[in-house]
Amino acid sequence: TFFFLAPTGFIGRALALRLQRRGHAVLAWARSPHRARAQLGEDVTLLSIEAGHQELADVLSQFEAVINLAGEPLFGKRRTPGRKRAIVESGVALTSRLVGGMRRAERPPKILISDSAGDYDGDR
Repeated sequence: TFFFLAPTGFIGRALALRLQRRGHAVLAWARSPHRARAQLGEDVTLLSIEAGHQELADVLSQFEAVINLAGEPLFGKRRTPGRKRAIVESGVALTSRLVGGMRRAERPPKILISDSAGDYDGDR
């Protein structure tokens, strides 16, 4: 079973759907549960990013692995100094909350896979 942060991005959406097809339970911790539902379907359990610390810790106790792909989207936007700062802050803040939740969990997940601000520039 997987707890998934940022499942609606380019890579996250494909990975969440693949995990589902392979029979894994997926819970998405999403900024926009409505958007996540539309993109991932009815079989994914959703938790709003607005959930409190204890609710997050309780949910994390139910999962074996966490996949964290949090961060500002990179595609199609110029990387100005302000944009770069937003990219770093978005990944750091959410990852910090996630790790705090894992520390408070009664039975923390055994695996954490984390990548923030991943990008794909094609084959050029």
